Amino acid sequence: MARIYYHQNQLAGNALNSQVIDLKKFDELFERAEQNLFEFSAPEPVGFFKKLFGQSAKPQFKFVRLTRDGFPYSTSEGDFYLPVALIFYDVDDANFPSEFYFIAKIGEQLELRKCQAGKGVKWYQIPDLHEAVTDSSIIQKIEQSFITLKQEVVRIYPARPEPKSEQNNQQNQQPNYQQNQQPNYPQNHEVIEPEEDEELKDLAPELKEAYLKLADIALKNHPQKAIVIEQIQQLKQADEDGFFHPLDALIEHLWQEDIRLFVSMDWKQEVTDLQWHLENILKDNWQIEAQLPDANTQFEQDATVSDDGVFALYNQALLPHGLTIGHIDTDSDAYVFLVHAIQDMTIAQKNVEVLGYRYLSV
Repeated sequence: MARIYYHQNQLAGNALNSQVIDLKKFDELFERAEQNLFEFSAPEPVGFFKKLFGQSAKPQFKFVRLTRDGFPYSTSEGDFYLPVALIFYDVDDANFPSEFYFIAKIGEQLELRKCQAGKGVKWYQIPDLHEAVTDSSIIQKIEQSFITLKQEVVRIYPARPEPKSEQNNQQNQQPNYQQNQQPNYPQNHEVIEPEEDEELKDLAPELKEAYLKLADIALKNHPQKAIVIEQIQQLKQADEDGFFHPLDALIEHLWQEDIRLFVSMDWKQEVTDLQWHLENILKDNWQIEAQLPDANTQFEQDATVSDDGVFALYNQALLPHGLTIGHIDTDSDAYVFLVHAIQDMTIAQKNVEVLGYRYLSV
């Protein structure tokens, strides 16, 4: 599933007016959730007696995706705005599914829209395809999906209380929050406090050093390299449940700063997304303005990054600049990669392996 696109940073219709979904709850959800895709099963069927009294299972969407963008984008197809958004859909049948709905954050307002897309629809067509949602049953389904999503986020990512003082440890272990610093729990949900041993430990020094060496070879001329170093020094170990992993966390944190040390792409993403990432990597990380292959003319309309020859073609365009694409095999259906100098391939491979992954050249 790709991103949401507007022609500009303003509402396409009317702001969302919902008792269930508001800007505060929307922002809290994004602040708390660390993963971007949630998949839900169908609601449990309601028993006979509940049906007798008019109660029924509330429908909800199977998939909810979080996109953490919120920035303008200019390309040969025009000027666009990519909002922070929640995307709802039931059938994952294309990069832009045949039918999906989304809540976009535009300024300090939310907007609910629907879109009919499917195979063959290009990303730059999306701003002209989405429209207002007027079906009350769909609105209720989205609200129920939002409630379910919020409950799941609270379950997976329990808010962590402030550290207890020694004095309070002697007084029935009552938590002592600093004044005016109550944890920001979502409303109407039980607070789930973590056990003492749930606190994530600092990442091992040798792993931090491996990340730092990869940053050194992949961000040669990036003006915000200091931000990357700071983020790496703050990395924590992976948790036992697999919900938190330092590589994913680093990618996510740096994405918020518009820094591409690593790029993670779903296998169904369009080739135009890869071209866009590489253009920004060359410009920001290496101060290189290069003419890359045009995805719209080099590939079929439905081409994705997983198609044969896609990465090889773009890697070939990098070679004259002394650069190459290095893949990090995370044993998933995503492509995670960085761009580094050809002469640094040994350094890249060694440090990717220190992190516990396989390094794959194109």
